[in-house]
Amino acid sequence: MEQVNMIKIDNIKLKAGDFELNTSFEIIEPLYCVILGHTGSGKTLLLESICGLLQSKGDIYINNKLISDLPPRKRNIGYVTQSGELFPHLSVRQNILFPLKLRDASTELQDLKFTEVTKLLRIEHLAKRSITHLSGGERQRVALARALAYNPDILILDEPVSALDEHTRDIICLELKNIQQTLDIPVLHVSHSFDETKLIADFVFIMQNGSVVQSGTIHDLINNPLNEYVSRFVKRN
Repeated sequence: MEQVNMIKIDNIKLKAGDFELNTSFEIIEPLYCVILGHTGSGKTLLLESICGLLQSKGDIYINNKLISDLPPRKRNIGYVTQSGELFPHLSVRQNILFPLKLRDASTELQDLKFTEVTKLLRIEHLAKRSITHLSGGERQRVALARALAYNPDILILDEPVSALDEHTRDIICLELKNIQQTLDIPVLHVSHSFDETKLIADFVFIMQNGSVVQSGTIHDLINNPLNEYVSRFVKRN
């Protein structure tokens, strides 16, 4: 039986000024994976390349399907940024249903998916609320609901909890982990915090200067760091 690579990044290259992204990795199981690295290591460039927001060289596969040449909306990736990128002029319900409307989903399907994702995230009571009246944690839940509404093949989260206070961060992280396990889909979560990573990660990719320099479990990173950068990173955080 052919092995299904849920995510495969094959020799992705992208130049941004003097900085160059140049890396490869793959995820075979539906795991909660964290891309860990300091600011400027290339984490967001990598995510934006996977999502198709930036044009890079190399091949990107989702479920063994080559998606490198597809536009962002056809890659079926759920993408949540740090700020959530919600539309302030739309209600919570309208924000969540926006990608389904773009895909010309029926009213019945929109109602069904809205019920499913808001129940999963426990935000049913926010349906008519204005985006401007949401807390930071509520905004991230709405952004996540929008990303999940169209059944993505993978979920990509770019620093989704970095703007939240520590208590809210921990709650949202545990909710994210629970959602990943409930839906059984792979997650790529970008972070610069090893403490945050330890809360959620099944597997970790550490980035330095545009490349993945080590990958493994939390136990692997702590006990078998491959270089000084990794060693200092996991011990300092």
